Amino acid sequence: MARSFPIFPVGATGVGIALARAACGLLLALGSVSAGRPDWMELPAVLLAIALVLGMLTRIAALLGALLTVVAAPNLHQAPLVVLLLCAMNIGSLACTGAGAYSIDALLFGRSNIRLPGQG
Repeated sequence: MARSFPIFPVGATGVGIALARAACGLLLALGSVSAGRPDWMELPAVLLAIALVLGMLTRIAALLGALLTVVAAPNLHQAPLVVLLLCAMNIGSLACTGAGAYSIDALLFGRSNIRLPGQG
């Protein structure tokens, strides 16, 4: 029997995801300002950071943010490579978990039950 899990978890899990979104957004934003990203990467990094903090298209923003961090890593001489990879992994984990209940995604897409054929 298939188990169903909420797409937008509430309670402590939702708060934890909101905190993770805020931390990842701050990592992206501060990294773009303080780590010396190339100029062409600053605006996308800040926009992705805002999207993560607000929980707007979180999975896409997180995937792009992690990719941007990995692509920028060779150019960022002020931050150790291992720190950048850990940041990319942290941001990438949001692509797996989603936005949580306290996000714009939850408001836009809402909570819904999906019934498969043959389920009661």
